[in-house]
Amino acid sequence: DVQRRFRFLDPALVRDDRGRRPSHPEYDERTCSIPAELKLSASQRQYWEIKSKYRDVVLFFKVGKFYELYEDDAEIGCRELDWKMTVSGVGHCR
Repeated sequence: DVQRRFRFLDPALVRDDRGRRPSHPEYDERTCSIPAELKLSASQRQYWEIKSKYRDVVLFFKVGKFYELYEDDAEIGCRELDWKMTVSGVGHCR
């Protein structure tokens, strides 16, 4: 379910914030389009609204007293910082 939910991040399906695919000459790899029908909590919506504009940076998102990384950022944290990754209802998370 989580993989299907975040399928829009798949390199074969990804689009920038203007709906352009990577093959388009004006594709902006720093952004991504988030499907309007994606069901998200208020905090998840806030995270993805920010991340969609800054896909090229690792976004530490504060949840309570902790900071979390999601999806591609969690993969980077796992690889570069040797952090443990969990899979939850919000996707890959650290």
